[in-house]
Amino acid sequence: MTRPLPEAKNVSQACRRVIDQKVGKPAIRLTSETRDCTASGEEIARTFSNFIMNKATLEVVEKEIRDFPELVTIEDYVCRYGLEWGFERRVIDEACARVQYFNQIVGERRFGAD
Repeated sequence: MTRPLPEAKNVSQACRRVIDQKVGKPAIRLTSETRDCTASGEEIARTFSNFIMNKATLEVVEKEIRDFPELVTIEDYVCRYGLEWGFERRVIDEACARVQYFNQIVGERRFGAD
């Protein structure tokens, strides 16, 4: 089960899409660390990378996905566009692993297997 991903042409747009979505809790930390998506693309990419590589954020996002299965994450964007946007391979791989896990959670929730 794949969750839909609104288009984003760069990391700044991806940041905006994640922060502005109507579901989930406000992304206060992401908003703060990216200066509400006005930081440079390089700074936003660094913030995204730090979030993705931080094991503690997985638990936070997992809970949000369970509560809001339509939630769009930074992992979604880095998995899809990471190479194009210059992310390190290890960050892309972690993002894709998380996306696969999130999609599994959504599928379980939709089909009553959780």
